[in-house]
Amino acid sequence: MPAVVAVGGDQKRAVLKLQATVNGILTGCGGRPGNAGVRGNRVPCAIESGGAGVIGVLDRVDPAAGGGGTMIEVRYDARGLVPTVVQDAGSGEVLMVAWMNAEALRLTRETGEAHFWSRSRGALWRTGGTSGHTLGVEEVWVDCDGDTVLLRVMAAGPACHTGARSCFYRRME
Repeated sequence: MPAVVAVGGDQKRAVLKLQATVNGILTGCGGRPGNAGVRGNRVPCAIESGGAGVIGVLDRVDPAAGGGGTMIEVRYDARGLVPTVVQDAGSGEVLMVAWMNAEALRLTRETGEAHFWSRSRGALWRTGGTSGHTLGVEEVWVDCDGDTVLLRVMAAGPACHTGARSCFYRRME
């Protein structure tokens, strides 16, 4: 189980480091609360193992208490993708469902703007890249099995490519 230690002063200045023996190469972990990708006491980490990317989030990290955290692992499917539900952070309305690969999740956490993997184009895309309707990420959640991501966002316009606020505007009778 990974262990987390805090070095530095108060929470605003604390630097968090992952200390663990991991089957793979630790390619990035840590940050300062308040920086892009660091929300509250959650810190993004990336581990590469056998060519497959694994992204985790150190959770329940309390720098003032001297650390102690757990790694939340995202489980990608055979194509290297994870379904991602996008929810309005204010209203709770589901805006869209898309797919992320490890790179899209990393970019989302680093920039604070939603990035996804387009299965049809076979490429990364950032929401609002052409329309300006960006999705500012407030929180990133992972479900109990680690096989679905939930982004709680502030939308700067419609989330759907049709111009609708949500992709879920058609109710079945």
